[in-house]
Amino acid sequence: MRRQLYLIFKEAIHNVARHSGARRVEIELAREGDSLVLRISDDGCGFDLAAESDGNGLASIRRRAQSLGAEVAWQSADGRGTTMQAKVRY
Repeated sequence: MRRQLYLIFKEAIHNVARHSGARRVEIELAREGDSLVLRISDDGCGFDLAAESDGNGLASIRRRAQSLGAEVAWQSADGRGTTMQAKVRY
């Protein structure tokens, strides 16, 4: 579990650095009940969640989360930044 969560974190940070143009990033790792929650938020350009992507980053995060039985979700809008949250029960 630790390795997969680390790789989700790594891919999410890579996406922020490469695509967002963010000036500020907030990273939170917290225990909520019997779950571990990773949240990464940025103030970058955001993106359209419904648009098709030619990259593998989001798909990779989804596959890793699925292998853990974790929930992963994004909130984003053009010009409003992005928040990714992965929640896994332990």
